[in-house]
Amino acid sequence: MANKNFQVYTFMFFFLISSKLYGFESNEKNKYESLEAFSKAIHLINHLYVEDSEVTYDKIITSALEGITEDLDMYTSILSPEEYSSITQETSGITHGFGITLSLQKDQLKVIDITKNSPAEKSGLLINDLVVSINSKNTEKLNKKTLNSLLKDHTKTSIKIKVLRKEKILSFQLNKESIKIPSVIFEHLSPNVMYIKLTDFQENSSFEMEQLIKDHEQNLKALVIDLRGNPGGLFYEAIKLSDLFIESGVIVSTVGRKNTIKERDFANKYGTFSKINIVILINEKSASASEIFAGALKDHKRATLMGQKTYGKGSVQSLLPLPNGYGLKMTIASYHTPKHTDIDKTGIEPNIFLNNKTRKKINSKLRLKSEKWSPKLRHDNWVLYAFQHLEQTDYLH
Repeated sequence: MANKNFQVYTFMFFFLISSKLYGFESNEKNKYESLEAFSKAIHLINHLYVEDSEVTYDKIITSALEGITEDLDMYTSILSPEEYSSITQETSGITHGFGITLSLQKDQLKVIDITKNSPAEKSGLLINDLVVSINSKNTEKLNKKTLNSLLKDHTKTSIKIKVLRKEKILSFQLNKESIKIPSVIFEHLSPNVMYIKLTDFQENSSFEMEQLIKDHEQNLKALVIDLRGNPGGLFYEAIKLSDLFIESGVIVSTVGRKNTIKERDFANKYGTFSKINIVILINEKSASASEIFAGALKDHKRATLMGQKTYGKGSVQSLLPLPNGYGLKMTIASYHTPKHTDIDKTGIEPNIFLNNKTRKKINSKLRLKSEKWSPKLRHDNWVLYAFQHLEQTDYLH
């Protein structure tokens, strides 16, 4: 109880202090008086608070910083050293883990994805294996929170997993490794149409996409770019990817305080794949950099968007390091598309609406072609609709 009261009081105190620091008192004298009060309060709490075991300088400062960001937008926050490190790893495309994705389906824990060249793949685990235990804990009694803590616990360097496969129980031990997460995954739908799954916008995503297209450019007429579930990533990678397909004009505008334009990013004609026709698949989980890319290609009429309205996360966050490994993730602006759509809380509308209940007639020739696709794409109606749209609009002839 003492710890809870300590957190509440420090939050209330530092909220009052921060309100002065952030504009309610603008003259220099009051700013310095507020900082003096801030410093004195830290000193008094650290030396006089009754539960001395509950008080450290680190705790006080962390509580104060969290109090300052608490009243700001949902994307501005103080990051612990672990959270800050995790975000910087994600944007580099390198993570430290096991390379396995599990899903609770009808009270069964199933392997639904395995990262290439990961410990999970090297061990021999397979997609659709049913996990019966993790570190000797029966998975029937695991909830999502416990499951996540087992797989993402930074202190654990290995886990033991037992799976059920074809009525046999198999045991595996996975040791954590640094894993390169691919952001560009592709498959040929036909000799001149390529499906590209863009999982996120990380370092070198644009380079990987450019090299992929160059390697197949001779026969390539169209792309189906899948942004479903893509949460975003690096802003400048969204710009570079958009520039691959747009010859000229604004890609995105960054708008700061008082709706003033801080920056505009423009397309460059050099190296543009201007003759490739594009369908982009989007849904409600396509966010941030995904929306910049999709919005730019839609406004320039370089792509047909199919699917659902996107998430609407168009604010600009800057990731800033703080002492002792902490970080500050802070909103500094918002993104607008070339035709001035404010992406934040609005999202990008598709040209052709689809949902999981959408049923379009697929012609028999296309069904026959899709038999050569991977099972995952063959049973994905949205990919079938995108391919059919390209055929019906004569893009492939």
